[in-house]
Amino acid sequence: MCRRDLQRTKSESFATAPPAPPNDARPPHPAYVYSTGSAYGNRLTTPQAKAAMIRQRRLAGDVAFDEAFASRVLDKCGFEHHSFALPREDVFRRLTREEYLEARRIYLVDMAVRAARQALERWGGDGGEITHLFWGTMTGGMDSPTIDIKLVGELGLNGDVERTSIEGMGCLTGFRLLNLARQVAQGDPSARILVVSGDLRSALGNSMPQEATREDVVAVSLFRDAASAAVVGGSDYDGGAAVDGAIERGECAPRFELVAGLSRIVEGTGHLVQYFETNDGAIRLLLDRELPDHIGKAEPDFVRDLLEKGRKATKRREGPRSRGSRSSPQAGALGTTSSTVPTIDDLDGVDVLCHTGGPRVLREVAKALGVQSQNLHSSLEVMRNNGNLSGASNLCVLDHHSQLADLSDLNMDAEAAALMGMGSAPARPTSEWAVGLSMGPGVCLEGVLLRDVRRKAPPMSRVRSMEDFSSVGREAITRGLGEIDTRKGEGTLFSRACVFLWDALYT
Repeated sequence: MCRRDLQRTKSESFATAPPAPPNDARPPHPAYVYSTGSAYGNRLTTPQAKAAMIRQRRLAGDVAFDEAFASRVLDKCGFEHHSFALPREDVFRRLTREEYLEARRIYLVDMAVRAARQALERWGGDGGEITHLFWGTMTGGMDSPTIDIKLVGELGLNGDVERTSIEGMGCLTGFRLLNLARQVAQGDPSARILVVSGDLRSALGNSMPQEATREDVVAVSLFRDAASAAVVGGSDYDGGAAVDGAIERGECAPRFELVAGLSRIVEGTGHLVQYFETNDGAIRLLLDRELPDHIGKAEPDFVRDLLEKGRKATKRREGPRSRGSRSSPQAGALGTTSSTVPTIDDLDGVDVLCHTGGPRVLREVAKALGVQSQNLHSSLEVMRNNGNLSGASNLCVLDHHSQLADLSDLNMDAEAAALMGMGSAPARPTSEWAVGLSMGPGVCLEGVLLRDVRRKAPPMSRVRSMEDFSSVGREAITRGLGEIDTRKGEGTLFSRACVFLWDALYT
């Protein structure tokens, strides 16, 4: 064949080949949160926190320290308990830089490992199959090997796991990592991403200057310690088939679909949060009094755009999939986004999972979005029981919300909620839709739109035989009761029993 004939054959081939579908015609795979986990430090009451701060400032020789002002600030924080990872005798004690780094190695890593293990256990899969590890913290330090490497060893993950470590993004770290995981899962349905966020923010109180100002007192009175985690993954399936696919791999059923996410830098607000180190090793965090007001003004447009992004994602998912998916979305099926995405003017039935930035921040967010305190129930409970947990608070609130969703179907009353370590009972059951919101230096906003896929139960035909259910149900109850002995005070006991029973009924 001559060159001219070859060229003609090629052009005819291209002319008859079907055009490649545009990217918009190929919707991403669904991304799910399969499990969550959280870990906290020792809980001190507000009077105990006051006494510790005053004692350590006296020992440090800070004769100008305003003890009355510090007491008033701690009272107004709205925290009944404060989560401190350090031993009680070290709370608010001024640490050297080496002592700070050592505390980071011990106590921050410990919380991160506990939260991650809880998420992995609830997920049910093999830790060696985690493909990505996303770690983030605001508790920075020049210290290698880095914490993400330590987590791989402590958790028994595969040495080839793809790691990402983020520092310095502040109180939005958890949801930023969750959005990164969403993007990976939407592109690769076989990916399983472990997201871990941890902060030893009470270390601000261990790094105050020799003479603490009122601004220092405000900062160290707000921030406390925690770690949180989630397992995120994709699926080749939509609807109930996503649950079946997960079960075949030994995983739990998906809990939330990550419908959309959004990040934003709010213009002209860089001066509102200043965080820096000084020559003597002190860490300074200065928060402008107008910060909550600016957050309240920026939130409505931000949430409106997040919801619009969710609506667009829904429309793309409603059409036939072009990637050879094993099933197409069906109206009302578990795990699809076929129900209507709420609007900014109709958030009454939406749960708002907000960073635990303090009572004023939460009030401004509720006011700006036109919702009631019950919509922010999990945020208020996590804040009240632990304090402002910085970037770790994002997934701590999601974890509380996830457990609460298990219990809300049982008409949990206040006494049962307190017994299970969940704080007070919400005024209404958890919603199908939730908006996650967090803020960080910049000022930056981070949002995620979630849908509780457990709101659509699988068909009863999938329930096992009564004989199988009898044995499995007994085992589930036994395992659930075992949690009472092994996890006292962590707010997981009854929730875990419910999850085991759900698996027994529907898997």
